[in-house]
Amino acid sequence: MRTVVERVGGYKNVSQVVAESTGLVGYAVSMQYLKNGGHSKRRSKKRESGVKDYLTYARERPRKTPRPRKPVPQREAVAYVKLYELGYSINQIAQAFGRSPSVVWRRINKYVRWGLLKRRGYGPQDLRKLPAHTRLASARRRQQELQRYLPLWLEWIEGEGGDEPP
Repeated sequence: MRTVVERVGGYKNVSQVVAESTGLVGYAVSMQYLKNGGHSKRRSKKRESGVKDYLTYARERPRKTPRPRKPVPQREAVAYVKLYELGYSINQIAQAFGRSPSVVWRRINKYVRWGLLKRRGYGPQDLRKLPAHTRLASARRRQQELQRYLPLWLEWIEGEGGDEPP
């Protein structure tokens, strides 16, 4: 195999060297590589027809407007914490108040960070596993109890009840 640069004769054609060393297939691959500007894979047409002028660029489709947020009143946040302390799950609380679980969890987690509330789950607590039917029955009972007391909680949140939660 000859080198690209011959000592005495000057420079040699690169395509001729590639054709001599790799054969027809190697020549075709290397020529495609050089034609694509150093990229071995074909470029997509989308990338080639990119934005040329950034000053006059306008999006084809406008962005979606974000959903308006419904603020969480302070009493409702306290109700989340009280119900969580009573043993209700975050999903049960969120479903009862018509919120997403992430909204409820953010409020509860704030109290956990402040050290006012202990998180349930892994940690120094009784980790003995209850049978599945027992856990399901207790969850069903707690859900029914929450639905029964929900009007009183909503009344307290709106300020019509007393100073103490139900």
